[in-house]
Amino acid sequence: MSQKQVLSLRAVTQQSGFPLTGEVRGFKVTIDEPAILGGTDQAPNPVEYLLLAQAGCLSIVLKTLAQKKNVKLKNIKIEALSSFTLSDFLSGKSTGLEQIKLLVELESNAKLDELKKLLKEAEKICPVKNTLSAKVSVELKEVRKIS
Repeated sequence: MSQKQVLSLRAVTQQSGFPLTGEVRGFKVTIDEPAILGGTDQAPNPVEYLLLAQAGCLSIVLKTLAQKKNVKLKNIKIEALSSFTLSDFLSGKSTGLEQIKLLVELESNAKLDELKKLLKEAEKICPVKNTLSAKVSVELKEVRKIS
C-alpha cells in the first residue's frame, strides 16, 4: 500500500491600497480591481484569477494525461467564461459565480472521440474543478491587530 502524499499550500496577500500584492511559493502576483470597484485596473481581480486557475489547471491536467497516453497535443486553448451580479456585490449582498463555462480547443492529430475521452478524464481529476464543484470550508482563523 502506497503512502498518501500531501501537498500543503499557502498564499499571502498584503494591501495598503490598490493594487495589492500576493505571494505563493516565492512568486509575486499583483491583484487589483477595475475602477468601477475602487481599484486601479492594473491587474486581474481575484475572480478573474479564479477563472484563470480553472483554465490553467484543466490545461495542465490535459497535457499531463496526453503525455501519459501518448496523445500528441500541439496546442491547448481553454477560455473560461462567467459572470456575477455586480449590483448585488455593490449593495453588500452575498454574491459569487453561479457557473463557469469552459471552451476547449485542442490542436492534435488524434481523433475527436479520443480527445473528448481525454478531456472527460482530465475534467474528472482536475483539482481546481473538483474544489469549485465541492462545498469547501473557508474558515477565518484569526484576526490580529498590528499597531
